[in-house]
Amino acid sequence: MNAQATRWAPGAAIVTAAGWVLLASADGGIDVGERPGIGATVVALILLLAAIGAGIGLWCTREDAVWRSGPTRMALGGLGGLTLLAALSIGWAPQPHIAWIEANQAALYVATCIIAVTLTVRLRPSAERTALLIAAGAAVPVVAALLIEILPGLLGSDLDPGRLTQPAGYHNALALIAVAGVIGTASSGPRDRRTLALAGAAGTLFLTALALTLSRGGVIALIAGLALLFLLRGRRGVALGALLAGLVGASIPVAWGLSRSALTDERVPVALREDDALILGLCLLAGLTLAAGLSAALNGRTPRGPGIAVLAASALALSAAALPATVAGTAAAPESPGASAIDNRPGRAVSLAPNNRDAWWEEAVRGFRDAPLVGNGAGSFRMVHLRERRDDSSLFITRQPHQIVLKMLSDLGLAGLALLILWPAGLLWALARSGRASPAAPAAAVLAAFFCQAQFDWLFSLPSTGALAAACGGVVLGAAARGPLRAVPAEAIRAGGLAAIVGLVAVSAVLPWLALREVAAAERATSEGDTAAALGHAGRAAALNPLSSRPLEEESFAHFTAGDVAAAAAARRRLTEIQPENPFAWSGLATLLGGEAARDAWLRVIELDPNNRAARRALGRD
Repeated sequence: MNAQATRWAPGAAIVTAAGWVLLASADGGIDVGERPGIGATVVALILLLAAIGAGIGLWCTREDAVWRSGPTRMALGGLGGLTLLAALSIGWAPQPHIAWIEANQAALYVATCIIAVTLTVRLRPSAERTALLIAAGAAVPVVAALLIEILPGLLGSDLDPGRLTQPAGYHNALALIAVAGVIGTASSGPRDRRTLALAGAAGTLFLTALALTLSRGGVIALIAGLALLFLLRGRRGVALGALLAGLVGASIPVAWGLSRSALTDERVPVALREDDALILGLCLLAGLTLAAGLSAALNGRTPRGPGIAVLAASALALSAAALPATVAGTAAAPESPGASAIDNRPGRAVSLAPNNRDAWWEEAVRGFRDAPLVGNGAGSFRMVHLRERRDDSSLFITRQPHQIVLKMLSDLGLAGLALLILWPAGLLWALARSGRASPAAPAAAVLAAFFCQAQFDWLFSLPSTGALAAACGGVVLGAAARGPLRAVPAEAIRAGGLAAIVGLVAVSAVLPWLALREVAAAERATSEGDTAAALGHAGRAAALNPLSSRPLEEESFAHFTAGDVAAAAAARRRLTEIQPENPFAWSGLATLLGGEAARDAWLRVIELDPNNRAARRALGRD
């Protein structure tokens, strides 16, 4: 492998890491198919660039052994198969535009994995460099989240949640990113006192952020990730020393942050948070200083005996201030009949309540039984949930079952689960080939954390965390590659096929985003009273994405605002033809109809969502 062949790789690695940082910092790339928010915009951009990058990477490394290895074929075959099955499920999903979004997300994971494989094969990074890249990438959204919490008057708003969330869009996603940062810090292997001090301070940042997300799954993920990391890597003294120093440092801001209701309650006005937030910043600064000093003083040694006792006692003593608030939060958590939900106050950290996950998991199982082979369609759980739920509370409406295996069974059935299993199976095979001293140990540890937390959450459907796992999987696959292969014939045919796939993915990334921009323009035109412009934008949106409900919803609203109820109802009726298993389509039609026609529409709503309050009232069943 010559220098000419690898000249582009370092720059590509930096660009790839920057792309993930952008994704993680833009609401985690969350896109629910309703409007062109920052998440949807960034995902479309990143998928477009990732498809091009993956195509170039594949072509540049087409002779490398990694593409012919069993682990790579198994893992990428699983992810690629999931992408294809999700795309095919557009044909039977109750919300085909959501299935399209899920297919695009799976394509993003495939492209990200390919790019990571390519860069790993070309660069052959050490475990330390991989760990440094992981920690540096995770630091950006984590530091941004802490700054938003500390400077609410400058960066926050009155609508901020009590749990540390932004800019990742979801608190449990930010928790996994913080866990990745801890793993990167613990495996970076610093040797001199300056880098040891930096490792201790970084540990404080990541552990503070993890604690303030109040993510129980994040803590479990951290334990799983560190356990695998210490199993794969022999040198533990530096890691344990830096982690213990970071834990002591983090206990100061965490104790303050969890004991102040202004910082933990939902939607507290900025003016009421600023003083406590400023003190939180000072506590964090003190924790960083203490952790840096402790880590440097340990000088790469693992504290033993009295040393560990002193550090543990210090952390417990500094954390004691948060205990009353935590216990009080547990006692004050409201109980909801028929649901096991807990609120977002500090008490949730010590609660064993499943937070309604048990009900969602049962619904997913029932959804799987209805379509066991290929499922109900990608992204269909929201409709399954409405059909299968046992209560009518709007507090527990969800789009995800919060469990990766059950999601796959409900969405894509046994076929989807079989394809999903191929992905981690291929990664385990690659890791076994690499041995205990694998340079991919930090990436493997992040994967362990991801798959562990995915048993309790919807991280696979979040582009930021899913792409992180796909990239780490690519590192594991690339590190297990052995030797080059001779050139494969018929390159022109392969080049044409590769270009066609890249072009298809690029178009798939852009069309839904452009459609949502037209929907937003239709909304603005309707609010300004320009019905003709609104209908024009809605028509263009429907042409760009004929599967989506949003263009017809906007067309109906524009007609209704102009006083043409018949045209509004006609648009809603066309929507029920496109998405006949969507109860929202039928309820929208029912509200515009009268007499027996409205009753028929409400009956259809009841079929699809038996606990729909509006339908039950309209039919006199309350």
